[in-house]
Amino acid sequence: MWTKLHGNESLKTDCNEIRDRFYSGSFPQGYIEGFITIRSTRPLDVVGVYTSADIASNGELLHSSIDIEPVEECDTRADLRVEKSPQLFSFDINDNLAIHFILYTVSVQNLSGQDAFDAKVADTLELSGSNLVSALE
Repeated sequence: MWTKLHGNESLKTDCNEIRDRFYSGSFPQGYIEGFITIRSTRPLDVVGVYTSADIASNGELLHSSIDIEPVEECDTRADLRVEKSPQLFSFDINDNLAIHFILYTVSVQNLSGQDAFDAKVADTLELSGSNLVSALE
C-alpha cells in the first residue's frame, strides 16, 4: 500500500488519495481534519506543503492558500541505560570444596521519549575453572 522511500526521494499525497485509501472513496462528512506522522531511525529533511481552497456551490473560488513549513530535525534516537548487578551465592560442600554461583541481573532503561527498535543487549561472562581443579586435587 505504501511506498518505501530511498535517499533524496519524496512522497506526495492529497485529499483524493486519502479519501480513496481510507474512506472507500467517500468522506463521511464534508470536511476532514488530520495529520501525518513520519518516523525514522535516520535524520530527515522534511518540508510540509499545505494547500487549501474554499469553493462555492456554483464553482466560484472563494479562497485559496498555500503554506510551506520546514520541519526541524529532532533527535529520534533512544537513550538506553544498561546496568548489571552481580549477586554471589556460595555453598560449602565440605572443608575443601565450595560451589559458587553468580546471578547477574541486567536492567535496561530507556531514558528518552523515543521507542527503541531492535535493541540488543549482550554481555560476555568469562568463566575460570582453575580454583575448581586445584580444590579437587
